Amino acid sequence: MQLTALHAPIGCPPTSVRAISPEWTRTCASAIALLKSHKVDVAIIDLITGDERCDVVADKLDAKGIPWALSTGFEALDLRFQAVPLITKPYRQSEVHLVLRDLLDALAA
Repeated sequence: MQLTALHAPIGCPPTSVRAISPEWTRTCASAIALLKSHKVDVAIIDLITGDERCDVVADKLDAKGIPWALSTGFEALDLRFQAVPLITKPYRQSEVHLVLRDLLDALAA
């Protein structure tokens, strides 16, 4: 299931949350370009996109102070990702909603 299909009702007005299609961010370079051209409040990134790891995207999000979570099907994570909110695959709507609420709460803090 696509993650964008699960972001809907999380308690925010419909106009306040907009998911960006994974088609816009199929590579690390396209995700970084999106960060430069759009206002991004929170993000969920995949550990591996195609044959690339997301480390450079995570670095950009950290540098911009954007709260983010990691999505992966892998169980063993690098130490740098162990404190990051995690959404495991296959996605469960309740888990996506919980992580998005936490990210939005961190943004408001």
